[in-house]
Amino acid sequence: MILLTRLFSIIILACVSIDGESLSNFNLIQAGTSSDRDQAATTQTRKDKRNAADQLLAEANQLDKQGPAVAEQMIVKARQALGLWRELGVQSRQAEALHLLGNAHGYLNRNDQAMTFYRQALSIRQRINDRPGQGATLGEMGWISLLQSRNDKALDYLGQALAIFHSIKDRSKEGNTLNDLGNVYYRMSRYDQALGRYEKALAIRREVGNRAGESSTLMNIANVHYSRSRYEKALDYYSRSLAISRELKDRAGEADPLNNLGNVYFRLSQYEKALENYSQTLVIHRELKNRSSEGSALNNMGEALEQLGRYDQALEEYRQALSIRREIKDRYGEAITLNNLGEVNRRLGNYDKALEYYRQALSIRREIRDRIGEGDTLNNIGRGYRASKQSEESIRSHQQALSIAREIGDRLGEAAALNDLMLVCRDGKKTRLAIFYGKQSVNLYQEIRGDIKTLEKESQQSFIRSREDTYRNLADLLIGESRLPEAEQVLGLLKQEEYFEFIRRDATSAPRAGSTALTSEEAVIQKRYREISDKIAGIGAERGTLLDKKTRTSTEEQRLVKLEADLVVAGQVFQKFLAQLEAELSNSSETTAKVFYLRESQGLMEDLREMGHGAVALHTLVTDEKYRVILTTPDIQKGFEYPIKAADLNRKILQYRQVLQNPKLDPLPLARDLYKILVEPVAADLKAANAQTLMWSLDGALRYLPMAALNDGEKYLVENYRITVFTPASQARLKDIPGEHWRALGLGVTKSHGERTPALPGVLQEMNSIIREDAARKDTPAGTGILPGTIRLDEEFTQTSMLDGLRQRPSLVHIASHFQFQPGNETSSALLLGDGTFLSMAQIKVLPRLFGGVELLTLSACNTATGGSGATGKEVEGFGVLAQRQGAKAVIASLWPVADYSTKYLMQEFYRLREADAGLTKAEAIRNAQLKLLNGTVVVNEQSQQATRQIIQEELKPGDDKMPRFKSDPNKPYAHPYFWAPFILIGNWL
Repeated sequence: MILLTRLFSIIILACVSIDGESLSNFNLIQAGTSSDRDQAATTQTRKDKRNAADQLLAEANQLDKQGPAVAEQMIVKARQALGLWRELGVQSRQAEALHLLGNAHGYLNRNDQAMTFYRQALSIRQRINDRPGQGATLGEMGWISLLQSRNDKALDYLGQALAIFHSIKDRSKEGNTLNDLGNVYYRMSRYDQALGRYEKALAIRREVGNRAGESSTLMNIANVHYSRSRYEKALDYYSRSLAISRELKDRAGEADPLNNLGNVYFRLSQYEKALENYSQTLVIHRELKNRSSEGSALNNMGEALEQLGRYDQALEEYRQALSIRREIKDRYGEAITLNNLGEVNRRLGNYDKALEYYRQALSIRREIRDRIGEGDTLNNIGRGYRASKQSEESIRSHQQALSIAREIGDRLGEAAALNDLMLVCRDGKKTRLAIFYGKQSVNLYQEIRGDIKTLEKESQQSFIRSREDTYRNLADLLIGESRLPEAEQVLGLLKQEEYFEFIRRDATSAPRAGSTALTSEEAVIQKRYREISDKIAGIGAERGTLLDKKTRTSTEEQRLVKLEADLVVAGQVFQKFLAQLEAELSNSSETTAKVFYLRESQGLMEDLREMGHGAVALHTLVTDEKYRVILTTPDIQKGFEYPIKAADLNRKILQYRQVLQNPKLDPLPLARDLYKILVEPVAADLKAANAQTLMWSLDGALRYLPMAALNDGEKYLVENYRITVFTPASQARLKDIPGEHWRALGLGVTKSHGERTPALPGVLQEMNSIIREDAARKDTPAGTGILPGTIRLDEEFTQTSMLDGLRQRPSLVHIASHFQFQPGNETSSALLLGDGTFLSMAQIKVLPRLFGGVELLTLSACNTATGGSGATGKEVEGFGVLAQRQGAKAVIASLWPVADYSTKYLMQEFYRLREADAGLTKAEAIRNAQLKLLNGTVVVNEQSQQATRQIIQEELKPGDDKMPRFKSDPNKPYAHPYFWAPFILIGNWL
């Protein structure tokens, strides 16, 4: 009972409280009932807000996939979403919205604003430990830092992102980040590191099926190959990237490989094709409202227009590009455009303005550590200094550029710097140094050509065409130094194909006129000189007539005494001429030696009388301003000259040699031109002296010219005279009487020993037609050759067998093989032996009296008469001269790669004529053999005719179509000097 009361009391107390505290409680209860209704409403509002925020984020994410074109819409959606998520207090979603705002501003190149949003997003994601989100934002911060040229920051952010994605095993994001790291390293010109990241990224993107990412990385790999001048690989990777982007209908992805394909075509000098690609790229970037890429496309179009010579249009494109790049703070792009503005102004002759643009570009490139760009700008600064005649500053800039190019493996940049150094040194008369730089540049271009050899022909030709000036400038320097074989080799490198597809004895085929006006002073001197010279000629001719008489009257004796006294005076005048000549050329010790040799030539007069056969000597001397020739007969010496610069004469010689080596071109125009310069001044005196055998002592580049192939307008010189060459090495043995009948040693190669030494099928027939084997050789049937002797072919032709054969002191040694000629290099210039080894000129030089007792050494191989100059300018002897020093009394050698079949006929006819008539001189025998080829009286078999037709029908190389064609006569298949003129007789011609 008590308990119940107590309980009741409590209830009463509770009820009493209604008027006081309980009223409050009541009110609370009533309010709670209303709050439930409000809470339901609030819950519904939060749900709506969340749904709205989710929807806005989803829409922003969808817009994010569409890129720059919808960036402004994306900003609106992301801002609205951010506001809602802040109201809702959801930090992860706030971070996502901030990240999207960063992306949108990045698309619009508002990079500073983008970084602000990314930092806010990163701060939240770090606070809530959102590892995937941190990685994503760090990756974007790295990308923006790259765009701002803050490369160290970019590497830091991306490195952090990569570590996160790797730790959480997000392969897709790991691949993306590796790709971006590659981009940073690429921007820093650290190509090996870039390629390593790209290759890892490509593997991951293929693994996860990210086709768009695969396209992007393929393009980036192509960029590395492009920067290293590996254009074939670059085109391949760009094309693969473009194909994927088009397959995915990804316009943004399509633009970049299109642009970069344009870059490759630009490098290959296909500027119209490059411009077409850039224009397509510009359309896409404007469509997508991508300002950064729009600036790049405008800049690239400017570069193509500049190369096409459309400078006003180029400047306009550059100005637009510069404005955009400064607006978006693209320092890398700004430097490129500043550099290009400098280039156009330099081309227009505005050197000060050009240098100012270059300096601005250089400052930025050093600031952002763009090494390849720094090298490019330094090269351009060097060109600006060169144009304004500041050579020392120019050299300094180019050397800095060269150092950078070598450091980063930029072969094209290295070649460009070397080319520019060649030009500056040429301007400063530092010729040997200029040649050195030029050769290095050409070799680099050749290396790059090798890398693009499988590209379409147009691309290969376009690449070399744009660098042709480097080759020609180097060749011109070599020509000026009388280093014609080297010049020919350099020019030969410009050929896209061999002139002829036929067998030649050439182990190293290169991939391959009005007179000068005189000053009044010169005219006076020349007139006096002519008067003295004519007087000397008259005295000498009269004296010679009297000396030829077996008996003379007393009056004639007195006249002879008087004439000899007059000749003494004339000789003194001649000596004075030589002294003046020596003074004129006092800067050259080599020329002084030549003048000394000319003085000693007076001792030849009596030798000429003893040799007979109408022999006269012609000593030539090429000086900077004149060509001089001294005629020595048994009776007189007389000097002649022709005003022409040495460099101009050398160019004519080189041009004629190129025509001579192409039987499709007419040799007569140049043959007549050179005759006028070299022979016409002395022609009348040759006729007056009844000259029949011309013994030429040839100076400088004249050594590479077949004098027999000069033409007076009606006939070649060989049709009027016997032509021989003599040197100091041969002079002591000029009068030696040869044996009536010869015994021969034949050494030859018929088999191929690799691509550079093809088989020579004509050698076997050549040897068998010349030499009949000894009866002692039972394994060989009796031969039908002209001369008795021994033949050693292929495996039997070794260094040991050659030395054994030479110890037997044969009268004739006939060698038919390949000769590997390297101008100016005795070690690399070598004769191919039958076992596939080479015997170099350096080795031959040290073998004691190798050809002692040999009356005639015939080198039926290519380029055996030519020598050259080493790097110091010192003359390097040709094989022919070296053989004379080693004991051979006479040498037949060649001036260019010879045709196999025509050589066989020439040699066979030469030996047949010489053996048939013991009184016939070697000079007359080789002349008659040449005339038989020239006139078509040699019997030619069908196989040889077919090979010759193939030579003549070959297509002309580029540029040859401007030259007159040779009209071939099927009845005279070897009438072109290419076939009969390469072989010259050096030394004893009796």
